[in-house]
Amino acid sequence: MNKIVIFSGLAAFFLLTGCASGLPESGPAIVELVKEGMPSPDGPTNRQGEACNMSVLGLVAVGDASVDAAKRNAGITNVTSLERDIFGINFYFIKFAKSCTIVRGT
Repeated sequence: MNKIVIFSGLAAFFLLTGCASGLPESGPAIVELVKEGMPSPDGPTNRQGEACNMSVLGLVAVGDASVDAAKRNAGITNVTSLERDIFGINFYFIKFAKSCTIVRGT
């Protein structure tokens, strides 16, 4: 019985300390705001599509933040710009992450 309690406690510890939080591994930040992207070449970018996913406590993740989903949401066939925005909170047992892929094009 004690082995099960210890194993469960260790599993909960590792799940809630960042390994499965969905946040980028950039250090011991409490709140993270990250913007990554590919610069847009000169050309038309009259449409913008966005697709997001979220992770709560590192246990539940929902959404589709793929480039294909973002293109589909805006009806884009030719991508000229690609960005990724990440917002995360990692403070004790409060763990939340949201990642969005933003594409621009025609």
